[in-house]
Amino acid sequence: MKQTLLLLFLLIASYAYSQQIEGVILDAKTNQPVPFATIYLNGTTYGTISDSIGHFSLNYKEFRGEVVFNHVSYESVVKNINQLKLDEILIYLQPKTVEISSVSVETKGLRQKNLDYFKSIFLGSDQWGNKASILNDSVLFFNIEYRDVVYEDDTTKVKSHFEVKADVPLQISLPALGYILEYDLVRFTENYDSVLNSNVIKNYGHFFFREVDIKSKRQKIRIHKKRLKAYYNSTMHFMRSVYQNQLNENGYLVYKRQEPNDTIKIRKLERVGLKPDSISTYNSNMDKTISGLRGSKFFIEYYEYGNKPVFVDKPNKNLYKVHYSKLFIIADTCELRKDGTMAGGEYVFKGDIIAKRIGAALPSNFNPDEN
Repeated sequence: MKQTLLLLFLLIASYAYSQQIEGVILDAKTNQPVPFATIYLNGTTYGTISDSIGHFSLNYKEFRGEVVFNHVSYESVVKNINQLKLDEILIYLQPKTVEISSVSVETKGLRQKNLDYFKSIFLGSDQWGNKASILNDSVLFFNIEYRDVVYEDDTTKVKSHFEVKADVPLQISLPALGYILEYDLVRFTENYDSVLNSNVIKNYGHFFFREVDIKSKRQKIRIHKKRLKAYYNSTMHFMRSVYQNQLNENGYLVYKRQEPNDTIKIRKLERVGLKPDSISTYNSNMDKTISGLRGSKFFIEYYEYGNKPVFVDKPNKNLYKVHYSKLFIIADTCELRKDGTMAGGEYVFKGDIIAKRIGAALPSNFNPDEN
């Protein structure tokens, strides 16, 4: 009897935790169904495709954020999941209009140079970025501006604005992590920020992780280990640690810089707690906020052992690899999400923690405890 009650409870809990979006995709001009449109929850592995009559049904677990309705022949539609009724919905897609714009002609060599640079800062230049590849990089467009920088008596032109767009979603292979990433790149920019005295990257797009078919159990274990390696020491893991108020427990030491000189020893800095201030009430996902830290600059120190940050006060340098990073808070109130994702450019990271780029990306619904 107890086993029956337990099973019934688990079934009810599972049902309550699972949710569904169901509807029909239609052409906004003809009202005809749009078959084979992609519907996905932004940044996750939750996605589906509409059938021959435009109907779709998408099951998912806990999620906050945007639902993307995408088709190569139509303009994408993006809606916050809170705006949708989770029963039958109708989504109208506008057909794409082909625009011929005047674009400066790039030589093959210059385009390849820009492409290589973009891949290095978008995918990353580490072990993850080097293994990743953009399968349809011909769809990328570049817009670049330069500024003069004087070094002693020599003037050199450096990039002040580097912008990349794409007219169709990028197909990005992440073989080490077992994903194909469908990335609808709306706008990617790298601009020089005179206040931070550094280039700042802003990346706006919508993306969906497709699991690669993994057949053998041994390969699944190997892929999961690599995902864990990509997860730890990442901005996602760090932001989740802030949300949980477990920075030290998860191996991160945070110091607030007291002097403007970057060369001061990190051990002389004031160790601080970067804690969420309050639980917001505007949604049911228990998002939090960090307030009153605009303009603050923090050092992040963490020690790596077995690809995972560990808390140590007196580290043995023969055992641990030390990492340093910086965090800049540039908003009065910053949103703090349970899944570790960031929005709005409220946080700017520098250093080792952002060495991992799209090549090491993981879905926001990634759970390190699930294999």
